[in-house]
Amino acid sequence: MKVLKNSGEIEIFQPTKMKKSLRNAKLLHCYEIIGDEIKGRKLKIIKSRDISQIIRKKLKNESGVYEYNLKWAISRLGPTGFPFEELLRQAFASQGFRAKSGVKLKGKAVSHEIDVIAKKDKNYFVECKFHANKRSKSDVKVTMYIYSRKQDLIRAGHPVDVFAVATNTRFTKDAIKFAKEFDLELISPSQKGVISLIDILTEEKIYPITSLYNLQVADQRKLLKDNIVTIDDFYKNRKILKNRIHSPFKKVLNEVLKLREKS
Repeated sequence: MKVLKNSGEIEIFQPTKMKKSLRNAKLLHCYEIIGDEIKGRKLKIIKSRDISQIIRKKLKNESGVYEYNLKWAISRLGPTGFPFEELLRQAFASQGFRAKSGVKLKGKAVSHEIDVIAKKDKNYFVECKFHANKRSKSDVKVTMYIYSRKQDLIRAGHPVDVFAVATNTRFTKDAIKFAKEFDLELISPSQKGVISLIDILTEEKIYPITSLYNLQVADQRKLLKDNIVTIDDFYKNRKILKNRIHSPFKKVLNEVLKLREKS
């Protein structure tokens, strides 16, 4: 069996990848059930999103399903880039940083708006690149552009200790090479050679509202527009949201409370 990936590439179905992901989420006991369901389709080519749907359905009642589904949930944070930026801001804040988003600074040559600035023992400047198309990648032009912004801010006297680029998809090989050569940090959901956003979110127990099974897609879109990005945002605004969503509020709230108990 072959898999048609979101990028358009076709590769041989490799159960070992799925097994590793399930093991990391402490869901290895579900491996055979999911594998049998996928193989039972008897298809020559299966779409990766269909595999994701099978997995989500089979894992729905498992305690580790939210950690396993984080990559999928991150990809659904669009269509604008703000929710992704806010997710990054909260990820830094949960680690003890004083984090702000949308900070405007004057460089030596031009003015810049930095998506996230996080300060603790070091000053982190983060540029977020959200791609609505899952097939899109952040290429070397992105890292070259970010490097020029970094240099302009440093020349203006801003204390830039670390400049990072975060994406919701992947970086190209050349982008990774350039970043290593010119001291930029890269953050993506899960990609070899860069910082794993999924590891950070899992460690800090941060879940986007797009993780919630009981929250309808239309309500997810509505809440994201209102800057309700994570389950903590939902909980803090629960009284206001009670009459603003069409999804079964009690079920959604119970799901949120269940996840907050894990924190």
